[in-house]
Amino acid sequence: MTACAECPARQGTVCGALAGADLDRFRALARDARWPAGQWLVAPGARADTVLMLRTGQAHVARITADGRRQILAFLFPGDFFGFTYEDHYVYGAFAATDVLACQLPRDRFEAFVAATPALDRQLRLKLMRLLDSAQELIFTLGRKTALARVASFLWYLDYRQRKLGLRGPLTPIPMPRADIADFLGLTSESVSRSLSRLRRDGLVRLPDPGHVEILDMPRLRDLGVV
Repeated sequence: MTACAECPARQGTVCGALAGADLDRFRALARDARWPAGQWLVAPGARADTVLMLRTGQAHVARITADGRRQILAFLFPGDFFGFTYEDHYVYGAFAATDVLACQLPRDRFEAFVAATPALDRQLRLKLMRLLDSAQELIFTLGRKTALARVASFLWYLDYRQRKLGLRGPLTPIPMPRADIADFLGLTSESVSRSLSRLRRDGLVRLPDPGHVEILDMPRLRDLGVV
């Protein structure tokens, strides 16, 4: 079992509000859960009785239409959690884009612990408000922004998530294929590739390989992403 103090997601997840005996009790509620890339962590239609907190890997939240088409609604990174809904069953699911390690807790025990732990309750409400902000920003992005602005916003977001986890470096990982980025942003893969090439030509980013980006001009990238 990985000690919480050594968890790579400790800084970013809701349990970052806990310490000492509270953290030990919280960890005792959880079990280690692993999924290989390409497998559902939670499938659409499953009972909504589990809470997951990602420790390593990357997943995405997706919904499947009646005719089998997929829409990515969010990306999950270390520190993110999944499992909150008022429905008895999930209408969306979480899919492992890479190998994933997570803490898995029964939802009823998690909610009882949150209700009895004010520090965790405050942290959870903050995280949920940020999720609402992200959902509203996505609606704006899909409805009003150009393809170039959408991709710029997405690269800024990837870098922001790395910084929130305390991971700083010249290169920011892009841990998903272009097709997944396109699905999330409401674009085609070709539009994503053209936008990345445009950002590279304009000197805003460097693309040493398909899985990484180096942001050369963060102010310009952010300004472009908000138009």
